[in-house]
Amino acid sequence: MVHLAEIELLFNGFADVCWTETYTTHDNQQRSVTHCSHEDYFEQRFPLYGKEETGEEVSVMAPNVYTFPFTTTIPFNVPSSYEDQTGQVRYMFNANVDRPWAFDMHAHHKITVMDILDLNTLPYLEVLCCLCCASDPISAHVRLERQGYVAGEEVQFWAEINNQSNRTMTCSKGSLIKSVTYHASSATRTAKTVLCKLRHGKIEGGGTDTFVGERLHIPAVPQSFLRGCGIIDIRYYVNIRVVPFGIGVDLNVPIEIVIGSVPLRNIAQQHGFALPSAPPSL
Repeated sequence: MVHLAEIELLFNGFADVCWTETYTTHDNQQRSVTHCSHEDYFEQRFPLYGKEETGEEVSVMAPNVYTFPFTTTIPFNVPSSYEDQTGQVRYMFNANVDRPWAFDMHAHHKITVMDILDLNTLPYLEVLCCLCCASDPISAHVRLERQGYVAGEEVQFWAEINNQSNRTMTCSKGSLIKSVTYHASSATRTAKTVLCKLRHGKIEGGGTDTFVGERLHIPAVPQSFLRGCGIIDIRYYVNIRVVPFGIGVDLNVPIEIVIGSVPLRNIAQQHGFALPSAPPSL
Protein backbone atom coordinates (compact mmCIF):
# COMPACT_ATOMS: atom_id res chain seq x y z
CA MET A 1 0.00 0.00 0.00
CA VAL A 2 1.23 3.49 -0.83
CA HIS A 3 0.17 6.74 0.83
CA LEU A 4 -0.29 9.55 -1.69
CA ALA A 5 -1.13 13.21 -1.40
CA GLU A 6 -0.97 14.24 -5.04
CA ILE A 7 0.15 13.27 -8.53
CA GLU A 8 0.91 16.26 -10.73
CA LEU A 9 2.17 16.52 -14.31
CA LEU A 10 4.05 19.59 -15.57
CA PHE A 11 4.53 20.17 -19.30
CA ASN A 12 6.77 23.03 -20.33
CA GLY A 13 8.82 24.34 -23.23
CA PHE A 14 11.98 26.39 -22.79
CA ALA A 15 15.41 27.25 -24.21
CA ASP A 16 18.77 27.59 -22.50
CA VAL A 17 22.20 28.72 -23.61
CA CYS A 18 25.31 28.57 -21.43
CA TRP A 19 29.05 28.65 -22.04
CA THR A 20 32.24 29.55 -20.20
CA GLU A 21 35.04 31.76 -21.52
CA THR A 22 38.52 31.83 -20.02
CA TYR A 23 40.81 34.83 -20.37
CA THR A 24 44.09 36.12 -18.96
CA THR A 25 44.08 39.29 -16.85
CA HIS A 26 46.70 42.03 -16.98
CA ASP A 27 48.53 40.35 -14.08
CA ASN A 28 48.61 36.98 -15.96
CA GLN A 29 45.89 35.37 -13.85
CA GLN A 30 43.39 33.00 -15.45
CA ARG A 31 39.76 34.05 -15.07
CA SER A 32 36.59 32.34 -16.22
CA VAL A 33 33.25 33.95 -17.01
CA THR A 34 30.06 31.98 -17.59
CA HIS A 35 27.40 33.43 -19.89
CA CYS A 36 23.85 32.08 -19.71
CA SER A 37 20.36 32.94 -20.89
CA HIS A 38 16.92 31.33 -20.65
CA GLU A 39 13.57 31.59 -22.44
CA ASP A 40 10.22 30.13 -21.38
CA TYR A 41 7.60 29.35 -24.03
CA PHE A 42 4.79 27.85 -21.96
CA GLU A 43 4.03 25.94 -18.77
CA GLN A 44 1.00 23.70 -18.27
CA ARG A 45 0.08 21.90 -15.05
CA PHE A 46 -2.20 18.87 -14.79
CA PRO A 47 -3.35 17.72 -11.32
CA LEU A 48 -3.93 14.04 -12.12
CA TYR A 49 -4.71 12.73 -8.66
CA GLY A 50 -5.33 14.34 -5.28
CA LYS A 51 -7.87 15.81 -2.89
CA GLU A 52 -10.28 16.86 -5.65
CA GLU A 53 -10.56 13.23 -6.79
CA THR A 54 -10.50 11.49 -3.39
CA GLY A 55 -11.85 14.10 -0.97
CA GLU A 56 -8.94 13.33 1.37
CA GLU A 57 -5.64 15.05 2.06
CA VAL A 58 -3.85 11.69 1.92
CA SER A 59 -5.18 8.55 0.31
CA VAL A 60 -4.01 4.96 0.10
CA MET A 61 -3.47 3.22 -3.21
CA ALA A 62 -3.33 -0.55 -3.44
CA PRO A 63 -0.60 -2.14 -5.61
CA ASN A 64 -1.76 -1.99 -9.21
CA VAL A 65 -1.18 -0.24 -12.52
CA TYR A 66 -2.99 3.12 -12.70
CA THR A 67 -3.67 5.25 -15.77
CA PHE A 68 -4.39 8.97 -15.63
CA PRO A 69 -5.48 10.27 -19.07
CA PHE A 70 -4.97 13.89 -20.04
CA THR A 71 -4.81 15.97 -23.21
CA THR A 72 -2.84 19.06 -24.12
CA THR A 73 -2.15 21.35 -27.06
CA ILE A 74 1.28 22.69 -27.88
CA PRO A 75 1.08 26.46 -28.40
CA PHE A 76 1.41 27.82 -31.93
CA ASN A 77 4.72 29.27 -33.20
CA VAL A 78 7.04 27.67 -30.65
CA PRO A 79 10.56 26.84 -31.95
CA SER A 80 11.70 23.38 -33.00
CA SER A 81 13.51 21.18 -30.51
CA TYR A 82 17.27 21.64 -30.61
CA GLU A 83 20.21 20.07 -28.77
CA ASP A 84 23.91 20.78 -28.56
CA GLN A 85 26.46 21.41 -25.82
CA THR A 86 25.96 25.18 -25.74
CA GLY A 87 22.22 25.58 -26.29
CA GLN A 88 19.00 23.61 -26.15
CA VAL A 89 15.32 24.00 -26.93
CA ARG A 90 13.43 21.38 -24.95
CA TYR A 91 9.87 20.22 -24.33
CA MET A 92 9.53 18.19 -21.14
CA PHE A 93 6.88 16.27 -19.22
CA ASN A 94 7.74 16.13 -15.50
CA ALA A 95 5.62 13.96 -13.21
CA ASN A 96 5.75 14.39 -9.43
CA VAL A 97 4.26 11.92 -6.95
CA ASP A 98 3.85 13.53 -3.53
CA ARG A 99 4.24 10.80 -0.85
CA PRO A 100 3.81 11.94 2.76
CA TRP A 101 6.35 10.44 5.18
CA ALA A 102 8.48 9.21 2.24
CA PHE A 103 10.64 10.55 -0.55
CA ASP A 104 8.67 11.98 -3.46
CA MET A 105 8.91 10.20 -6.80
CA HIS A 106 9.80 12.00 -10.03
CA ALA A 107 9.77 11.02 -13.70
CA HIS A 108 10.79 12.97 -16.80
CA HIS A 109 10.03 12.51 -20.47
CA LYS A 110 11.31 14.67 -23.33
CA ILE A 111 9.44 15.01 -26.63
CA THR A 112 10.54 16.43 -29.99
CA VAL A 113 8.64 19.36 -31.51
CA MET A 114 9.13 20.34 -35.16
CA ASP A 115 8.26 23.71 -36.63
CA ILE A 116 7.38 23.45 -40.33
CA LEU A 117 9.47 25.78 -42.49
CA ASP A 118 7.83 25.83 -45.91
CA LEU A 119 10.32 27.24 -48.41
CA ASN A 120 7.45 28.27 -50.68
CA THR A 121 6.50 31.00 -48.21
CA LEU A 122 9.84 32.71 -48.95
CA PRO A 123 9.66 33.45 -52.69
CA TYR A 124 13.16 34.94 -52.94
CA LEU A 125 14.61 31.45 -52.41
CA GLU A 126 13.84 30.41 -56.00
CA VAL A 127 15.94 33.22 -57.48
CA LEU A 128 19.42 32.72 -58.95
CA CYS A 129 21.97 34.06 -56.48
CA CYS A 130 25.40 35.51 -57.30
CA LEU A 131 28.11 37.11 -55.20
CA CYS A 132 31.45 38.67 -56.12
CA CYS A 133 34.23 39.35 -53.68
CA ALA A 134 37.76 40.68 -54.09
CA SER A 135 40.82 40.94 -51.90
CA ASP A 136 43.18 42.55 -54.39
CA PRO A 137 44.67 41.00 -56.38
CA ILE A 138 42.49 37.89 -55.75
CA SER A 139 38.84 37.84 -56.78
CA ALA A 140 36.05 35.26 -56.90
CA HIS A 141 32.60 35.10 -58.45
CA VAL A 142 30.13 32.53 -57.06
CA ARG A 143 26.69 31.54 -58.37
CA LEU A 144 23.96 29.27 -56.95
CA GLU A 145 20.93 28.10 -58.92
CA ARG A 146 18.69 28.91 -55.92
CA GLN A 147 18.82 29.59 -52.18
CA GLY A 148 16.18 27.22 -50.74
CA TYR A 149 16.84 23.54 -49.96
CA VAL A 150 15.80 20.67 -47.70
CA ALA A 151 17.98 18.04 -46.05
CA GLY A 152 19.04 15.33 -48.49
CA GLU A 153 19.34 17.70 -51.46
CA GLU A 154 22.60 18.84 -53.04
CA VAL A 155 23.62 22.45 -53.51
CA GLN A 156 24.94 22.92 -57.04
CA PHE A 157 27.25 25.89 -57.49
CA TRP A 158 29.59 27.57 -59.95
CA ALA A 159 32.64 29.63 -59.01
CA GLU A 160 35.46 31.38 -60.85
CA ILE A 161 38.59 32.45 -58.99
CA ASN A 162 41.12 34.82 -60.52
CA ASN A 163 44.62 35.08 -59.10
CA GLN A 164 46.09 38.29 -60.52
CA SER A 165 49.04 38.25 -58.13
CA ASN A 166 52.47 36.78 -58.73
CA ARG A 167 52.00 34.40 -55.78
CA THR A 168 50.73 30.84 -55.89
CA MET A 169 47.54 30.08 -53.95
CA THR A 170 47.73 26.86 -51.90
CA CYS A 171 44.22 25.73 -52.81
CA SER A 172 40.60 26.72 -53.25
CA LYS A 173 37.76 25.13 -51.30
CA GLY A 174 33.99 24.95 -51.53
CA SER A 175 32.15 24.10 -48.32
CA LEU A 176 28.74 23.99 -46.70
CA ILE A 177 28.88 25.66 -43.28
CA LYS A 178 26.47 25.60 -40.37
CA SER A 179 26.69 28.71 -38.20
CA VAL A 180 24.92 28.82 -34.82
CA THR A 181 24.83 32.04 -32.80
CA TYR A 182 24.01 31.96 -29.09
CA HIS A 183 22.83 35.09 -27.29
CA ALA A 184 23.32 35.50 -23.55
CA SER A 185 22.54 38.61 -21.51
CA SER A 186 26.15 39.79 -21.57
CA ALA A 187 27.76 38.14 -24.62
CA THR A 188 27.24 36.46 -27.98
CA ARG A 189 28.99 33.36 -29.28
CA THR A 190 29.03 31.89 -32.78
CA ALA A 191 30.07 28.30 -33.55
CA LYS A 192 30.71 27.18 -37.13
CA THR A 193 30.78 23.60 -38.42
CA VAL A 194 31.84 22.43 -41.89
CA LEU A 195 29.18 19.94 -43.02
CA CYS A 196 30.54 19.12 -46.48
CA LYS A 197 33.54 20.31 -48.54
CA LEU A 198 35.36 20.09 -51.85
CA ARG A 199 38.99 20.96 -52.49
CA HIS A 200 40.86 22.05 -55.60
CA GLY A 201 44.62 22.35 -55.93
CA LYS A 202 47.08 25.18 -56.49
CA ILE A 203 46.34 28.36 -58.44
CA GLU A 204 49.50 29.74 -59.98
CA GLY A 205 50.16 33.46 -60.15
CA GLY A 206 48.09 34.94 -62.99
CA GLY A 207 45.98 31.76 -63.15
CA THR A 208 42.33 30.89 -62.56
CA ASP A 209 40.33 28.07 -61.03
CA THR A 210 36.69 27.11 -61.61
CA PHE A 211 34.04 25.03 -59.91
CA VAL A 212 31.54 24.03 -62.63
CA GLY A 213 28.24 22.66 -61.38
CA GLU A 214 29.85 20.92 -58.43
CA ARG A 215 27.66 19.75 -55.56
CA LEU A 216 27.61 19.88 -51.77
CA HIS A 217 25.37 17.33 -50.04
CA ILE A 218 23.07 18.59 -47.26
CA PRO A 219 22.96 16.07 -44.37
CA ALA A 220 20.18 15.78 -41.78
CA VAL A 221 20.45 19.13 -39.98
CA PRO A 222 18.12 21.49 -38.10
CA GLN A 223 16.16 24.00 -40.15
CA SER A 224 17.42 27.51 -40.69
CA PHE A 225 16.68 30.30 -38.20
CA LEU A 226 15.13 28.29 -35.32
CA ARG A 227 12.08 30.54 -35.60
CA GLY A 228 10.48 31.57 -32.33
CA CYS A 229 13.72 31.32 -30.35
CA GLY A 230 15.37 34.59 -29.37
CA ILE A 231 18.62 33.19 -27.98
CA ILE A 232 19.68 30.66 -30.66
CA ASP A 233 19.96 31.47 -34.37
CA ILE A 234 20.91 28.90 -37.05
CA ARG A 235 22.25 29.86 -40.49
CA TYR A 236 23.80 27.97 -43.42
CA TYR A 237 26.32 29.19 -45.99
CA VAL A 238 27.99 27.95 -49.14
CA ASN A 239 31.49 29.37 -48.81
CA ILE A 240 34.26 29.59 -51.39
CA ARG A 241 37.69 30.00 -49.80
CA VAL A 242 41.03 30.77 -51.40
CA VAL A 243 44.10 29.98 -49.29
CA PRO A 244 47.43 31.71 -50.11
CA PHE A 245 50.88 30.27 -49.53
CA GLY A 246 52.67 31.55 -46.42
CA ILE A 247 51.50 34.69 -44.65
CA GLY A 248 48.34 36.16 -46.11
CA VAL A 249 44.63 36.62 -45.61
CA ASP A 250 42.25 34.00 -46.98
CA LEU A 251 39.58 35.16 -49.40
CA ASN A 252 36.12 33.97 -48.32
CA VAL A 253 32.94 34.33 -50.37
CA PRO A 254 29.92 33.18 -48.30
CA ILE A 255 26.39 32.91 -49.74
CA GLU A 256 23.58 32.18 -47.30
CA ILE A 257 21.12 29.42 -48.13
CA VAL A 258 17.94 28.46 -46.28
CA ILE A 259 17.27 24.87 -45.25
CA GLY A 260 13.62 24.12 -44.57
CA SER A 261 11.30 21.15 -44.17
CA VAL A 262 8.99 21.61 -47.19
CA PRO A 263 10.86 21.84 -50.54
CA LEU A 264 10.27 24.44 -53.22
CA ARG A 265 7.26 23.48 -55.30
CA ASN A 266 9.00 23.47 -58.68
CA ILE A 267 11.82 21.28 -57.33
CA ALA A 268 9.35 18.82 -55.78
CA GLN A 269 7.44 18.59 -59.07
CA GLN A 270 10.65 17.85 -60.98
CA HIS A 271 11.21 14.83 -58.74
CA GLY A 272 7.57 13.71 -58.67
CA PHE A 273 6.99 14.58 -55.01
CA ALA A 274 3.58 15.71 -53.78
CA LEU A 275 3.57 18.67 -51.40
CA PRO A 276 1.14 18.83 -48.47
CA SER A 277 -2.03 20.73 -49.22
CA ALA A 278 -2.64 24.09 -47.64
CA PRO A 279 -5.15 24.00 -44.76
CA PRO A 280 -8.69 25.03 -45.78
CA SER A 281 -9.59 28.65 -45.10
CA LEU A 282 -12.21 29.18 -42.38
